[in-house]
Amino acid sequence: MDVAISIEDNVDVERVESSAVPENIFWDFSTALYIRKDVKDACECLRRKYQLNINIVMFCCWAAQKQYDIFSVDDMSFIANHINTWNHGIVEGLKNVYAKLASHSIGDETANLANGTLNDILLAEKIEQWLILQAVDQLGARQSITQDPTEIALKNIFNYINSQQVALHKTDLEKVYRIVKECFA
Repeated sequence: MDVAISIEDNVDVERVESSAVPENIFWDFSTALYIRKDVKDACECLRRKYQLNINIVMFCCWAAQKQYDIFSVDDMSFIANHINTWNHGIVEGLKNVYAKLASHSIGDETANLANGTLNDILLAEKIEQWLILQAVDQLGARQSITQDPTEIALKNIFNYINSQQVALHKTDLEKVYRIVKECFA
C-alpha cells in the first residue's frame, strides 16, 4: 500500500528536529520546499508513478542551490544504491505500518500510535537525507560557481531519473520543471 506522508499530517516536527540525527540544512531546505502545494503534488506524482525517491529529487535541487557541480548518472546511481536498504527496509516499512494503523483505527490509542509512526517516518526520512550527504562525501563532490543553478538542478534530476532507468511521460516532465522553478523562486 502506497501512502503519502507529509509535514502537513499533524506531525510533531519539533521532535524530529531535536533528534540525535546530525542537523543539516538540506533537511530545512527540503521541508520548506516540499510544503509548497505545487511541489508537493509534483513530488507525489513522481514518487507514485515512477517510484522516484523524493529525498534524492530534493537533494538535486539543494545541491544546485549550494553550487555543487553536476552529479553524473553514475553518481546518482551510487547515491540511490547507498540509501536503498534504508529506504526500502525502514522508510517504506514505517509507511506500511502507518497505512495499516490508519486503516484499522479503533480509537484514540491507534490514532496516537499512528501519529507516533508519522513522527518516526519523518525521523527516518531525515536520517535518509543524512545518508545521502554521506554518499556525496564519499563521491568527493566539489562546488562549481560557473553554471546556472537552475540548469544544474535540472541536469541532476534528469541524471537521477536516467540512473533509475525511468522514462517520464511528457506531461510529467512539467512537474520536474515546476519543482526546480519553485526551488529558485
